[in-house]
Amino acid sequence: GLLPALGVETLWLAAADGETGKNLAAVAGLCERFARFGLTRSDVVISCGGGTTTDTVGLAAALYHRGTPVIHLPTSLLAQVDASIGGKTGVNLPEGKNLVGAYWQPRAVLCDTDSLATLPPRERVNGYGELARCHFIGAPGLAALPLERQIARSVALKASVVARDERDQGLRHVLNYGHTLGHALERATDYALRHGEAVAVGTVFAGRLAGALGRIPPARVREHLDVVASYGLPTALPAGVDHDTLIAYMRRDKKAEGHALT
Repeated sequence: GLLPALGVETLWLAAADGETGKNLAAVAGLCERFARFGLTRSDVVISCGGGTTTDTVGLAAALYHRGTPVIHLPTSLLAQVDASIGGKTGVNLPEGKNLVGAYWQPRAVLCDTDSLATLPPRERVNGYGELARCHFIGAPGLAALPLERQIARSVALKASVVARDERDQGLRHVLNYGHTLGHALERATDYALRHGEAVAVGTVFAGRLAGALGRIPPARVREHLDVVASYGLPTALPAGVDHDTLIAYMRRDKKAEGHALT
């Protein structure tokens, strides 16, 4: 089995995979099972899966008994480099992505890179979306490193930012690079576009926007496109996405303040 026989009573629960299963009903279902099992705050919840699993299970742990310890065992590249790190948990509403959540730091995150060998090709590329973004927020030259070192450097970067701004009041905003358009794209496509793919497009957009505002030179704008493309990720909006719909979802983003986005 995944866990050794420790001589303690355990409860195994299946968690829904994918963004469509990341909702309040899933959280309620987990909490109800916790209650029937008799889970207490001296116990621990262990999530095992991709980013949607760590998000959903993490929120259930945060809410149950107003906080039950949680440990994450991320099995996807995206979860190992980003989703399981930093204490953000959340689920989706029909009105937008990650609109309901809580900050709840895991007691530990254990990244077993052997699990990445089980991923289908698209899911592996999906994880590259978060790595590509890291090139522009403090980890340049990431692609030249072996994958395990890319994961370690990405985790170290995020951990250093979260340690200084856990509640996303200032510095942590840098970790949202590429995510405002990215989240809107996911929702606008009914999650046909995966998170890392959407963040990749959002990263290219962020570079172009920064260039248009005169904050970075043209060469840096081009670098955004080149880095994202080098990972085999999409760099443009998918066909058929309505721009007004994207703007509406961006205005509902959790980072929105009035009519502005941070």
